Amino acid sequence: MDLHLSASRYFGVPVPARVADAIDARLLEYWAGDRGPLVDAHLAINYPYFGAIDKSLSGFVVIDDEGDDYTLLDLRGGGRVWWQSHETREIELWFGSFDDWLAYRDELERAEANDEDERSRFDIRDSFRPASFAADAGPGPTSAELAERYQWLVWLLAQPLLRDGKPMQSAEDLASSAAGHFTHHWRATDAQQVLEVELPLLHRDPHLAIYWLLHTGLLAQDDDRERVLAEIGRAGERPELLDAFVASFGTLAIDGDVASVPEFRVRRSLLQQFVAPDDEARTRAALTAMAMAPEHLPLARASWVNHGLDDGTLTAEQVGAALDRMPVTTGTELLRAEADRRAGREHSPAADTLVRLLSASADAWTIRVWALSVVTPLVRDGAALAAAAGELLGKDPYSRACLIALRRAHKLCETEPVLTRAELDLRWADAEMSSSYLVRLRADDYAATLAEIDGAGLSELVAQRVLLRADIDETHAEVVEWALDAMIGSAHPDRAALAATGIEHLPAEVRTRVVKGLRVDSPDSAFVPVLLRLLEHTPEPDASDIVAEMSNDELKKAVCHALAPVAHHPPVFDELLRLAAQPAPASTVEALWEQLFNSNAKQSVLPRLSPEQAARAAAAMIDTILSHPGISARNAAGHQLYRFQHSGAQDFLIAALDDYGRRYADSDPAHSAVLSHGQTVDDQLEDVVANLYSAVRNLNSEAARTALIERLFTERRSVWRMGNALGEIFSAEAHREIMGRLRERHDYRAAAHYANAVTDHVKQRWPIVELLREISGWAAPPDETDQRVFKYALVVGIVAALEADEYDLVRTAYASWESMAADAVEPDSLSRGRDWIDPLTSEDMRARLTEVLSGEADSARRALLDKGERARAAGRPLTRIGDDDLGTLAGTTVRRRLLTDRGTGEVWFLDSDGEIYAFDGFGIANKTPFQTSRIGYHGMREFLGDAREQSERALLWTASGNEFVELVRYLDRLVYRWGINNGRFDTVGLTFPDPAAAENAFFRMKSTCAAAKYAESDPWYLPGRAAIMRTFYRPDADSEHLVAFDRRRFAVDPELASAHERRELELYRDGAALSTLEWVTWAGYRVREELTVAEWVRARIRDDDRDAAWHVAALGEIAEYLAAQGFTAHSPGLHGFMAEVGPPAPAEDIDALEAELTAPLPASLRALWQRIGYAEWRIGETGLRLLGPAEVRRERGRMRKLGAKYTAALDRDERLEWDPVLSTSSALVVGRDGSVDTMFSDVSPSSDDRVFTHLDAHPAYSWWEKSLSWILATSFLSLFADHLEQAAPETTMLFGGQRRGPGLTRRYFEAAGPNGTKFWEIVTDPGLDTVATRHGREGSVGTVNTKRYGDPAKAAAKAAKTIAAKQKSGYEETDG
Repeated sequence: MDLHLSASRYFGVPVPARVADAIDARLLEYWAGDRGPLVDAHLAINYPYFGAIDKSLSGFVVIDDEGDDYTLLDLRGGGRVWWQSHETREIELWFGSFDDWLAYRDELERAEANDEDERSRFDIRDSFRPASFAADAGPGPTSAELAERYQWLVWLLAQPLLRDGKPMQSAEDLASSAAGHFTHHWRATDAQQVLEVELPLLHRDPHLAIYWLLHTGLLAQDDDRERVLAEIGRAGERPELLDAFVASFGTLAIDGDVASVPEFRVRRSLLQQFVAPDDEARTRAALTAMAMAPEHLPLARASWVNHGLDDGTLTAEQVGAALDRMPVTTGTELLRAEADRRAGREHSPAADTLVRLLSASADAWTIRVWALSVVTPLVRDGAALAAAAGELLGKDPYSRACLIALRRAHKLCETEPVLTRAELDLRWADAEMSSSYLVRLRADDYAATLAEIDGAGLSELVAQRVLLRADIDETHAEVVEWALDAMIGSAHPDRAALAATGIEHLPAEVRTRVVKGLRVDSPDSAFVPVLLRLLEHTPEPDASDIVAEMSNDELKKAVCHALAPVAHHPPVFDELLRLAAQPAPASTVEALWEQLFNSNAKQSVLPRLSPEQAARAAAAMIDTILSHPGISARNAAGHQLYRFQHSGAQDFLIAALDDYGRRYADSDPAHSAVLSHGQTVDDQLEDVVANLYSAVRNLNSEAARTALIERLFTERRSVWRMGNALGEIFSAEAHREIMGRLRERHDYRAAAHYANAVTDHVKQRWPIVELLREISGWAAPPDETDQRVFKYALVVGIVAALEADEYDLVRTAYASWESMAADAVEPDSLSRGRDWIDPLTSEDMRARLTEVLSGEADSARRALLDKGERARAAGRPLTRIGDDDLGTLAGTTVRRRLLTDRGTGEVWFLDSDGEIYAFDGFGIANKTPFQTSRIGYHGMREFLGDAREQSERALLWTASGNEFVELVRYLDRLVYRWGINNGRFDTVGLTFPDPAAAENAFFRMKSTCAAAKYAESDPWYLPGRAAIMRTFYRPDADSEHLVAFDRRRFAVDPELASAHERRELELYRDGAALSTLEWVTWAGYRVREELTVAEWVRARIRDDDRDAAWHVAALGEIAEYLAAQGFTAHSPGLHGFMAEVGPPAPAEDIDALEAELTAPLPASLRALWQRIGYAEWRIGETGLRLLGPAEVRRERGRMRKLGAKYTAALDRDERLEWDPVLSTSSALVVGRDGSVDTMFSDVSPSSDDRVFTHLDAHPAYSWWEKSLSWILATSFLSLFADHLEQAAPETTMLFGGQRRGPGLTRRYFEAAGPNGTKFWEIVTDPGLDTVATRHGREGSVGTVNTKRYGDPAKAAAKAAKTIAAKQKSGYEETDG
C-alpha cells in the first residue's frame, strides 16, 4: 500500500496515498505541512473551541473541514468516518468506511449541480449510512472516546485566539476551561483505575500512550509518568510522533516550559488548583503551583500554603524544601517571614524584602494588605515599610492594617513619612469610626445601618470609603448608590473623581443602570463632571475580555445618553470635543459620535448646535477619522460624518470636500503612514472624501447641488463617490445645468465623469444620449489621459444611442471615437488602477455597429414602420411581432412583456430603463392607455393613494416554482410584480381611467402569463411546493410575516387569507414594504394530499403552540388512519401494531399522587391526565407507555433508588446541588422493558420550572424542559414516528388519502460499483398514480423519492421505463 509520508508522520498512523489524494490540498498542507518539530507543529494550530490535538493525537485524519465542522477518518480504529460539530465538539459516526464517504461526496456534488435535486446533504448522507453500526471491538477507548478525553488538553495547550493582535483568552481562561473539561470527563470515573487498565496497552497504542504521557506529566504525577514511559519503552517500533512527545514531555520538570505554548508554566500551575477536589488538595496544589510558576499570584498561593501550615496539611519541612528551589518572590518571602515568626524571631530579613517588593506586586489589593499585616511586626526597614503602606493607602486612606504599618514605620524611621503623626491620629480615629459601618453595610440589613449614618462629616467619610472599596467589598448596589448621592452632595474637593471611581467599581450591570438613572437637566449639574470623568478615565478592558468590552461600551453609551440634554451647552460641548481631540479611549470617542452626533438618533445633539458648533463637530469627526488610533472610533466618526445633517455647517462641508478631495488626489498610497488594523492615512482620506460627499448631499440645498455638480470639473480620484452623490441628486434640472456647464467649458474629464456617473448611478439612457449629442462634435483632446477618458464618454454614449436607434448620432460619434488612437478607459477604473474593456471592441457590438454604419439598420427600421402602416391600412394587426422588432420600433431594448394580446396585436412591454411602451398592433403608440408608476421599495403607499380595497389578485409560477408573477388590482390601479422565490423582485404600477379598464387589463395580463407557461396558484399556496409567505419590512418595527395556511388543518384558511389581504393594505398605508414573497420550506406546511403519510405523522405529533393532550391524542388519529387506509392489514411490519389513548384519569388518582409529592403537580401534567389518563404504542418488540397517575405512584420506589444511583455518581458539590432533584424524581414514560424514557421531578434544577427531562444521559447533564408538550413530542411521539417508518417504509412513499392495498409491490435491484454494492428499490401499486424509489449503498437507509403522475396507467408506464433503464445500466433484480 502506497503511503503519504508527511501525513503518516504527522498523524502517527499509516495514511494511504489514496486518502491524501482525496483531501483538499489546502487542508492537507494545513494539517500535515512542514511546520518544524512535530510537537510544535501539532500545538501551533491547536486553538480554543476548534481544537486540533483532539483529532490529530487521537488517531483521526482530517479529510474535510467544510463550515468549520470536521470530517474525520479513523485510521487508528476500524477505518470509519466521523463528523465533529464545531459548536458542540461532539463526534458523530457518519459512514462505515472511507469509500462510503467518497461515494457520498460524489453524489453530493452531482446533486448540487442539479437544480431540480432538492435533497439536503443530510438526506444524501443518510442514503450512504448503514442502518446500524457495529460496536468497536478492543480493550482500549475508541478514537472518538479518546478525542473526548483530549478536550481538556485542547484548552490547556491552546494557542489563544487573537483580536486586534491581542490574545482573547488569558492563561486563567484557558486553564479554567481545561479544568472544567477535565472534571466533566473524569467526574464519574477514577482516572487512576482507568490508567491501571490501559497501562498494558500503551506499548502498542501510541495515541493512547501520548494521552497518558500528557495526563501524568502535566498534572505532575511523576511516579505514574515513569510507569507510562516504561510501558512505552516496551514498544518494538514506535512512530516518530510518539518519540517527539516523549522527548518534550517525558522529562518535563516541575518548572519546565513548553516554548510553543504561551504562558505554559502559568497555565499548568493554575490547573493544579482548579482540578483539586477539596481544600486539602487545593492547599497541596498551591505549593506545587508556586514551584511551577513562582511569579504568578505568589501572595495568593502563599496564603493557601500558610493555611496548610496552620491546619497541618503541610509541614514546615515540605514548604522549606520547596522554597529552596524557588526564586525570590513576594510569596516566598512571606512564607520565609512566617517561618521566622513561628520560630519566635522578632526580625525577619524576608519581611524587609517583601515590603520592598510589594509595590510591584500584581496580587489583589486585599491580599497585599493581608501580607503587609502579617510581616509588619517583623520589618526593620522603616522606609520600605512606609512606602508600601503609603502606596496601599491610595486605595483606602483609612485601612487600619496600613495605618498600623505606618505607625511602625514612624517608629523605625524616627521621622514621620507619608503622614504626620497628627494626620495619622486623625486618620486612625476616622478609620475606627467608619470601619464598623463598612462591615455592617455588607450585611443584608444594610438599610438600617444607612439610617444610623447622620451628619455630613460621617456621611462623607463612609461614602468615600464605600466608593473607593466598591470593587473589593461585596457591597450592595443600593449602598453604592447611596454613597454616590452622599458624595455628590458633599463639599469634598475630589467628589467628582470619587463618584466616578465608585461607578467604575460597580458590577457592570449595576454600573450602567446607575448611570441610566442619573438626570442631568442643566450644564451646571453636579453629575456633569462625574459623567465626563467616566468618559475620559474609565480604562479600556483587555481585548481578551469581550464581556467586559461590551459592558464598557454600554456604560459609555449610557453616559452619553445622560449628557445628551445638555451636550449642546458650550461648557459641555467644548469638553466633549476636547475628549475627541485628545484623543480619548476608542470606546469613548465611538460612543460620543454614535450616541450624541448621530443625525438619525432621537437624542442627537446636532439639531441644537449653533452653525459654529456644527462646523467644529464636523471638523472633529474628520480629525478622528484621520488620526485616532482606534479603528472603532475612526469608523464611528466616519458613519456620523456620512449621515451629518446641519445647514449651518454648509460652507465648511463644501470647503472641506474641496480641500480633502485635493489631499486625497495628491496622496501616495505606497508611502502613506500606517494606522491600526493595517489601514493607512491614504485609506482614511478616501473615507473622509466619501463621507463628505454624503454630508454635502444631505444638505439638500441649491448651494450643495451646485458644489456637487462642480466636482465633475475638479474630482480626480474619488470618481465613484462623486458619481454616487450626483446619482442621488439627479433630476432633469440638474442635467440641464450640467449640460450647460459642459457646453460652456468643453471639459473632457468632466464629460467623462458625467458619463460615468449616469452609467453607474443614474442608470437611465436619455441623459447619456443627450450628452453624446453635445460632445460628439468636440475636437479630440491633445492630452492622452484626457483622450482616453473622453473616449469612454463616447463609448457609453454610442451604446446608449444604439439602444435608442439614434443611428445618425451613432455614426457621428463613432467617427470621433475611431479618430483617437488611445484606448478608452472608465474614469473610475483609471483612478483605481483597474483594467477596463471597451464594449465597442466586442464581436457582437462590432456586428451591430456594422449594420448601423452601413445603413442596414435604418432600412430595417423603415421596413418595420412601413409594414405597420400597411397593416393599419388593411385593418390586420401584427399579432406575431418579436421583441427585437419591438425594440427597433421603440428605439430601446425589450426587457419584459407585460401584456401580449394575440387577437388585437397589442403588446405592453418594459425596457431596460424601466419605461413602459404600448404597441397597438401596428406601431408604438404615442401614449399608453394607462399612467405608469415605478414603484420603489417603499413606493406602494404613494401608488395606492386612497385605495381602500383589493379587487382581485393572481399569483402565477413557473413550473420549477422558482419565478413568479403577481397581479393585484385595487379598483382602477393594477400592480404587476415579478421576481424570484425568496429573492429579488420588481414592481410597476399601472393606473387606468376606470376600474373596468383595469379589470380588462388584469384579465389580459394574466392570460399573457399563462401563455408564457406560468401556472396560477392560490395566492397563499403553491401546489407541489408549500404555503406562501409574504414578509413586510416596517420602518419603525420588526418585520411582519403573513401566512394564511392553517397547519393544524393542512389547508389555507379563507378567513385568514381575507384578513391578511386587509392587513396588507394597512401595512402599505403605514409605509411598509413587501420584502420577500416565497413558498416556505417548513415541515407540515402542505396540504394532506401532498404530504406522505410519514410527513403527516411528523407534522401531527409536533406543534409547540398546542398542549400536551393534543400531542398525545395524535396516537389515536394516526392509528385510525393506518387502519382505515390498509396499513395495519397489509404492512408486514405493522402486524401486532397497537396505539391506545386512555380515558381521563380519576381525579382521586391525580390528587393521591400530588399528596405524595413535595411540590404541587405541574399544571400541564394535571391538565393532560384530566383529558388522557394514559397512552401507549407498540410496534414489533418496541413500545413506550405514558403512565397514568396511579402507575407513577407505583414506580416512585424504584425511581428513588435510581435517583440515589445517579446522585452517587456525582462529586460532592454536584451531589449537594442535584440530590433534591434526583431524590424526588418520578417516571413518566417507560419502555416495554421497564426502562425509564422520560421523568419529572418535584424540584427544578433551574429557576424557571424546568422539571421534565429525557433519561438518555445522566440527568445532571441532560436538557431539562418546562414544556410537557415538547418533552412528549421529542421522545414518546418522535420514537413512535421513527419506528413506524422503519416498520412500514411505504409510509414514506404513499401520500395522504392513498390506500395501502395488497397489490403494492416492491422490487429490489443491486449493482456492483467501484465503491461497493449499490441498491435501487421501486414500489408501485396498480391502483395508485405513485412511483416511489429508494436508492443508496448496500446496508444504508438510502434516499427515498416519491412522485405522482396523476394517473395509475402513467405511473405504471413510468415504472416500467425506469426499471428497464436501471437494468440496462447494470442493475440486477434480487430478492432484496
